[in-house]
Amino acid sequence: MIQNQKKSLEKKNSGFSLVEVMLSTSVFALLVTVLVGAYLYGQESTVLSGNRMRALLLAEEGLEAVKNIKDEDWDNLSDGTYGLQISGDQWELSESSDNTDIFTREIIISSAGSDRKNITANITWQQNLQRNGLISLNTMLSYWEEVVTTITNMGDWSNAIESAALDSDGGQNGLKVSVEGDYAYLIRQGGDSDLEVINISTHTNPLNIGSFSVPGTPYNIDVEGNYAYVATSDNGEEFVVIDVSNPNSLQKASALNLPGNQNARGVFIEGTTAYLVRDSSSQEEFYIIDISNPTNPSIIGSIDLNSGGNEVIVIGNYAYCGTDGDELEVIDISNKTSPQSIAKLDLSTGADGLAITGENNTIYIGRSNGRIESIDISEPTSPNKLGSIDYGAAIRDLDLASGTNIIFAASDENSAELQIIDMNTPSSPIMTGIFNASRDFNGVDYVEEKDIVVVAGENNSKELIIVQPQS
Repeated sequence: MIQNQKKSLEKKNSGFSLVEVMLSTSVFALLVTVLVGAYLYGQESTVLSGNRMRALLLAEEGLEAVKNIKDEDWDNLSDGTYGLQISGDQWELSESSDNTDIFTREIIISSAGSDRKNITANITWQQNLQRNGLISLNTMLSYWEEVVTTITNMGDWSNAIESAALDSDGGQNGLKVSVEGDYAYLIRQGGDSDLEVINISTHTNPLNIGSFSVPGTPYNIDVEGNYAYVATSDNGEEFVVIDVSNPNSLQKASALNLPGNQNARGVFIEGTTAYLVRDSSSQEEFYIIDISNPTNPSIIGSIDLNSGGNEVIVIGNYAYCGTDGDELEVIDISNKTSPQSIAKLDLSTGADGLAITGENNTIYIGRSNGRIESIDISEPTSPNKLGSIDYGAAIRDLDLASGTNIIFAASDENSAELQIIDMNTPSSPIMTGIFNASRDFNGVDYVEEKDIVVVAGENNSKELIIVQPQS
């Protein structure tokens, strides 16, 4: 009996030991799971924290890069979505985004009123399989230099006088002129030197220092930085890029052949993009061209205008084209690969829109009948005529003294080839000054830093004339 009880107790003791082992094992496994989970979670938190810090640094770098781009040239900051790249030790805007390791960076530029831009830097990355990471920083930039220039430097243009003139060889008419820094770039109607470089650092004594023969007839020019962009009549090279980094020795950088054989008429440069319009054709008349690498331009997008295009300007996400048909056609360029025509404005009398300028919410169209029309574009889908002024003969070119509402017009009017118009009240323009030359004017560029106007004209002994306000 006693022996049986001992055996029973031994069995019970044996059972408790097994349970204890199982419990201990479970507790140990649970503890290991908790510890491993805590370790892995800590590892993930460290990685996520590190990624967020890297993303923050990339966003801050993006904003600083845009500030540097703005300091180089305010006109580089056109509205849109970009990436960033370094070229020649300088930051520049690239296509829609840029990538660093696992991070994608987008720079979004949008207008915030007159001479102000909102800049947003968005950084995205894959945090884990379930979610993405996002860091977004924002700043606002202003073009305070523009305000200082336009307020302090503009003289009294009610009595404009000739400061100097230049006689180019060959007797070809001056067509258009673009000023960059101390140099005026004059295109002429044919000849062996139909692009000429004139040093105007001393504007009372302009000097011809270089020339270049452009394929076909050059109809328009825009110079930005080290390159001149020319719209031509050449059927194989309607868009020509010329390296002007050495003004004494111009070199052809590249050319682009557009579909069809129609003449290119107008060109406008905004940042790393060129906008070009041309004569009416069975092909498109409006082209968007990537010039981020000026030695290798490429077509990004195009669209068929209602009629031939003569000139184009870009304000924000819209291109405004002076045309032969409706006189004004508005193109939405927010998606450069797929531009969309969103509005047309048919002005009275049917006279062509030959020239166009403007800023902010107002543009101005110069027409073949001598009218200069002011147009409200605060709603780009519904442009609205505000007022006009008529001096009787074709307006060949317009330039706006930015921030002043003063317009300079090159025209065929025999008694007022250069017209100075006050547009402070766009519905009631006022002619404030004229300059009477011996022959018609075709091109005009106002130079804010010097408070002078450089004009291209048809006088064979004065293809380029510099005009200034009388002191």
